[in-house]
Amino acid sequence: MNTFQGYNTRTITSLIFGMLAIIFHHILFIFILPLIVISIVFGIVGFVDIKKNGHYGVLLGIVGILCSLVGLWFLVLEFIEMINSLKELEKVQRVLEGS
Repeated sequence: MNTFQGYNTRTITSLIFGMLAIIFHHILFIFILPLIVISIVFGIVGFVDIKKNGHYGVLLGIVGILCSLVGLWFLVLEFIEMINSLKELEKVQRVLEGS
């Protein structure tokens, strides 16, 4: 018996990749961007198959896209933190050069 019977596998994939983007947001930027893109694409494409699978896919697709957007938000926050760290490093470098 298929565990995902009645569920849209594309929206389930969207949900899984979205959760992975949230879990691994602090590891690698290059690794996270494909997860976010795949999650959003599979969530949107999953909505096409909703007619034959009922409303189960709608909720999973929405949650998958929301997870990927949360992962994207975490990625943006990490990027901002990295830029601020670089600015602080430049300030320290200027102080050391002035000494």
